[in-house]
Amino acid sequence: MSRWFAVILIAVLALAGANANAASPLHVRQAVDIAATPDKVWAIMGNFDALSAWHPVVASSPADKGNTIGSVRSLTLKADGNPGFTEKLIKYSAAKYSYTYDITPTQKVLPVVNYRATITLTKTATGTKVTWRASFHAAPGAENQAAIDAITGVFRGGLDNLKIMAEK
Repeated sequence: MSRWFAVILIAVLALAGANANAASPLHVRQAVDIAATPDKVWAIMGNFDALSAWHPVVASSPADKGNTIGSVRSLTLKADGNPGFTEKLIKYSAAKYSYTYDITPTQKVLPVVNYRATITLTKTATGTKVTWRASFHAAPGAENQAAIDAITGVFRGGLDNLKIMAEK
């Protein structure tokens, strides 16, 4: 009986190890230095419903409760068919120039699931550093690198455009 116990234990441990690897989240972190004060940058992008004002691929981004925790932002993208999805505000602090949000589980536009992101502004000697970071998993059927590349592209496009707008 101890032989069967050992076989079952090894099988369970192997399965747990495989599941632990499959469950490891992916991470993307992008940042940009902007020659403008945090107040000026926050005025452009600090409201949860302001993504369409500074991200070049977002056509609209209304949020049903503004900057209140639990607010849902409905994104419509500037692409064929006007694809869209929703995001939910998890944390918000104008005083700390930061907010955190999740992409709702039903979205099919980006190749990610279990997505949580935070945007934070930090005062620097020359202005502001904006950091956008996320953790997520590749959607079923998507490769990890495709998920990473998609989120990196979204972040870079937004941050690069934010820099241009804030430095005008």
